[in-house]
Amino acid sequence: LGVKAIVTESFEAIHRSNLWQNGIVPLCFNEGENPGTLGLLGNETWSIPLNEITTETKTITAEVTKATGEVVKVLLIVMLESNQELDFFIHGGAMQKQLREFAAVA
Repeated sequence: LGVKAIVTESFEAIHRSNLWQNGIVPLCFNEGENPGTLGLLGNETWSIPLNEITTETKTITAEVTKATGEVVKVLLIVMLESNQELDFFIHGGAMQKQLREFAAVA
């Protein structure tokens, strides 16, 4: 479906795990922030520099453009907790990673 990231206030471990295993970055709002405190309505356009995520990345800044044209910068917590999780994201998920590894051996 083209989803590359999910932003929420928190994740259960199993849901966070399901996301990175499918090549989707789990991101959380900073403590005390949520769509309500940021004045987000759900009709915004998000620009998240996912290509900047590395093993050292703990936070990333997204630019959210509201329907009014106002741009809000939102600090997000990157919920990838290991090199393996980052690797799965980079490859687009578990299946794609395994297929690439298989193709490299064949």
